[in-house]
Order: sequence, then C-alpha cells, then structure tokens
Amino acid sequence: MIVLAITGLICLVVANGNSMGETLPNNALGIFVKQSDYAIGDVVLFKVHGCLVAHRIVSETERGFKTKGDNSRSVDPWVVPRDAVKGKLVLVIPFLGFLIKTMRAPIIFAGVTAAIFAFLTYEIFFGSNQPGEKS
Repeated sequence: MIVLAITGLICLVVANGNSMGETLPNNALGIFVKQSDYAIGDVVLFKVHGCLVAHRIVSETERGFKTKGDNSRSVDPWVVPRDAVKGKLVLVIPFLGFLIKTMRAPIIFAGVTAAIFAFLTYEIFFGSNQPGEKS
C-alpha cells in the first residue's frame, strides 16, 4: 500500500489486493480519518506484522478488535489493539490509486512533468506574436 499521512489525522491509501472486495477495490484510493472510537462494521486501517491492512471490525474484545476482509471467509488470526488503528474508511475513489502508482515510476513522472512544463510554457516560447506580425 502507498500511504500519505497528513498530520496524523488522515491517511490516503492506495489499495493493493482484493481482500476488501468492492468496499475498497484494488487500485482505489481510500481515505481514512482518525476517530476517537470505532464500532463493529467500520473498515479500519492498522498495522500488523509490519504491514498496513484495511479490514472490517467484526467484534470487540477486552484487548482490541477482531477484523476480517470482506472477501475472506474467516476472521483474521490477530487482535488489533485500539491504539493501533490509524483511521476509519470515509471515502473511496476507484482507479485513482492506479494513477498514483503509475506516477511513482520515474520515467512516467518525468514524462508527465515534461508535458505539463511544455503546456505551461508554450506561449512563452511559441506565442502568437511572432516577429513581423501585427498585434
């Protein structure tokens, strides 16, 4: 997953996988917002075994939350401590994550940057007021 944390309250995540099915499809951008409390049914972002995971809360224990991917038949084997939850899913933008992933490739980034630069500076170098033309 690609994550951009903004002030620790918002995480923008590019989904990588199909564990959440249509809720958070592969290559979608998910926006997670830190909450004071979470409830059964919320899709939350958390870190487990060094990996970020976005799964749905299915139950609550004294130690934290039990979670499960929407495409999974079984509950995850771990308990997510309450303070390990980074945020609740509040918005999904399909396919935007694919664009973000693509832009991370240096050659694509350079090409898009060059195209934007050319577009923004075209009038400076190739303006309509050429020598000999009347304004």
